[in-house]
Amino acid sequence: MLGRNYNKLNLFQNNTSNPLFSLNYSVTVICLCIRLWLWWVHSKLGITMETPSESTWKEFTFKFIELSDYQSVLTHLKNNFYIEEPVNKACGFTPEREHDYNTRMTDMLNRYQKHLAVVPTNEPNWIIAVLITNFHDLKNPLPSFEPRSPITTKFLHVLEQMESTFNIHETYGISNFPELAILSVEKEFRGKGLATELFRRTISQLFSEGFPLIYSEFSNPISRKVGKRLGFEEVRRFYFKDFTMPDGSQVFKNEEEQDNFVNMTVLTKPKCE
Repeated sequence: MLGRNYNKLNLFQNNTSNPLFSLNYSVTVICLCIRLWLWWVHSKLGITMETPSESTWKEFTFKFIELSDYQSVLTHLKNNFYIEEPVNKACGFTPEREHDYNTRMTDMLNRYQKHLAVVPTNEPNWIIAVLITNFHDLKNPLPSFEPRSPITTKFLHVLEQMESTFNIHETYGISNFPELAILSVEKEFRGKGLATELFRRTISQLFSEGFPLIYSEFSNPISRKVGKRLGFEEVRRFYFKDFTMPDGSQVFKNEEEQDNFVNMTVLTKPKCE
């Protein structure tokens, strides 16, 4: 046994002069340093390395959205996101627009089993916040649909305008990536950290599933600050006043305020995580 250990020690000492060994050793040390740095950053941000699951946080419970929750989710969005999100406010809202939104939201909900919702721990049937993830999968795109509302047609044109300027599939050489698409928190529960916690848990979940990056478009100044704090980097910015239709007309009228913009952002996963 001593002889075997001695031979292994000699083998290690002999290999240290091998350039390939030195390179591998250096890479290992660098990756270890990066992991330690990530641990420190994650501990500061509160991002856990474990896969998130249903759990309580303060007086709230985070849960994955199930089929039986769909109607409650859509009701929550109608009362909050559909009428308050800046692009929606600028576009206007009608029953036809609600139908189009619900159709697309249901498509997104059906594609993934780990969208997060928040309920008060003592009222488990009351959905007060959600984060819905969309996937831009070249092999399995969202089903097409015919909008009922002309507002939806304008909205889709805005998305096409934005995404035509920065193709993430081509830029990063990937065929599928997740987008943190819909973040909504009921008014009376805002300012309690729920948006940040929804982001943290979903980011951890998606990176644990192997995605190299996460994409998000921010139109709300508050959620934009959360995204920036968690590491999302802006790759493009579009002011509402600059969006135009094919005939040259403005999509949004009287939208001159500096905060009225949408920015495309990306959060990339460190290679050694």
